[in-house]
Amino acid sequence: MTFRPTARFGATALALLLAFGAGRAVAMPAAPGAAAEMAGAPAMVESDTPSPTATVPTVDPLAVALRAAIEVHTGPLAGSAPVDKGERDEAAAALAADKDAKVDPAWAAIGQFYVERDFEPVWYAGGVATPAAKAVAARLSHAGEDGLDPAAYRAGTTGFGTRGPETPARVAAAELAMAQAVLAFAHDAQTGRVVPSSLSSLTADKPSAPDPSSVLRVVSSAADADAALESYNPPQEGFRRLKAKLAEIRAGRKAVAKPVADGDALKPGMHDPRIVAIRERLALPSDADADLYDDDLVEAVKTFQADHRLKPNGIIGASTVRAMNRGLGDEAVTGILINMERWRWMPRDLGAAHVWVDIPGYSVAVVRDGNTVLTTRVVVGRATNQTPTLSSRIVNIVVNPYWNVPVSIVRKEMLASIRSNPSYLTRRNYEVLVNGKRVDPHSIVWSDKTARQVSIRQKPGQGNALGNIKFLFPNDFSVYLHDTSAKALFSNELRADSHGCVRVQNPIAFADALLADEPHWNGSRLEKLVGGSERWVRLTKPVDVHLTYFTTVVDADGNLDMRADIYGRDDALKAALGL
Repeated sequence: MTFRPTARFGATALALLLAFGAGRAVAMPAAPGAAAEMAGAPAMVESDTPSPTATVPTVDPLAVALRAAIEVHTGPLAGSAPVDKGERDEAAAALAADKDAKVDPAWAAIGQFYVERDFEPVWYAGGVATPAAKAVAARLSHAGEDGLDPAAYRAGTTGFGTRGPETPARVAAAELAMAQAVLAFAHDAQTGRVVPSSLSSLTADKPSAPDPSSVLRVVSSAADADAALESYNPPQEGFRRLKAKLAEIRAGRKAVAKPVADGDALKPGMHDPRIVAIRERLALPSDADADLYDDDLVEAVKTFQADHRLKPNGIIGASTVRAMNRGLGDEAVTGILINMERWRWMPRDLGAAHVWVDIPGYSVAVVRDGNTVLTTRVVVGRATNQTPTLSSRIVNIVVNPYWNVPVSIVRKEMLASIRSNPSYLTRRNYEVLVNGKRVDPHSIVWSDKTARQVSIRQKPGQGNALGNIKFLFPNDFSVYLHDTSAKALFSNELRADSHGCVRVQNPIAFADALLADEPHWNGSRLEKLVGGSERWVRLTKPVDVHLTYFTTVVDADGNLDMRADIYGRDDALKAALGL
């Protein structure tokens, strides 16, 4: 009689699969019409004439189940004949039975990946999990080391333990769960779990997502699955240091000091029981007079204060106590996890030469080939005028710049004085323009409405709010780096005092470091232009610039630095990560 293949397979078909492997051809007695029926043509009429033995392709039950499971999510796949509804429903039931199954938006890529493989499994061979599959499962189970949540990838590891799937549908479900988990890990490791713009409008961070098809190809063919998955983490040293510090803290190799209690300010020479905890916090030995604030402790406190952007006066007040208590217990782990996520939002290539603005650290650095060639203090935006986070490229330097005053500043900070006496503007070297033409400020009836209709700019020269030089880069927030006439602010330890732009303490030295690759310009030549008319210099080699917000960092010596969250952004990210 004629052999009629069906979309459903029992124990005999599974045994054939295990014996011969996926995609193998098996010698079977051919029957008239069988091959045609498998191709979708009508079956031939049965014949009493014996037919010779022939080799025909089997319909691999695992391939059918795998295809069916994928088509539950994709519909019929291009380049592949659709399976019948019954097989698709069986696969759907198998997936639904796995409570950890996670539907991934990259199903189209998964489907195409398996179509290109003729639905040959990646993580199973001969019906059992491959060593590569076990290595991937082990790596995913330790995703916590990457600052991620292992539970998010658990569906990909449950099918590769002691319990083996019994049917093609169960094997297919485990196979696809692993593919989904690999894609989810790669996405979370490279792009992050939180969309930056969902937390704040003051960001232009746009993390790059890995290509799902590439991820599946790379990880499935990697000789070292661990290294392949690790490659999706941020490659920067700042991230690697946080990861190492996280492992150190979780391993318990670093003792956690006790918090310092609140109380009155402590001055040198005073006795207080809290001195014991302060010595422990600063890793100083205790002696017979352990509660005395002695000279050795004073020097250690001053160093601590300077390192934490506090006035190094040796007085242990509320701000110093708060800084000492940051990073104790679970707070350190939480701070590390939050800032590992922020690293995932950064460009993977910061640029061989780049400018790094550290907003909570109140500093800017010029970096070349991994080496910091200049660091100087900056003043950043107030909490009410926050400096945004973004990555761009510095393309222009302007010497003797005009300051075009934002309308918001005119209305909120200048209008009352202008209405009282329009000479306020001329005394401070401001010009008023209407349709690009200068007008006498006394000729305007000043109101909130007219303040929106005119342009006010401050002429170059002494007293200009932008100082002698500014550094421009394209962005949607109209922010830039610039010099300032308010030099005294740089002596403050807490320097969040601008309208959002970044004021640079040593702009000429900064410009000199920035222009190292420019053949015709340097800081000295720019300085010679100071005092003249406005002059624009376009960089022939634009330099990458990153305005960043990292509240927890680890320095080159392995010291954890937990900064003040000056814009209050940590709590929202903590909640979004479920910490």
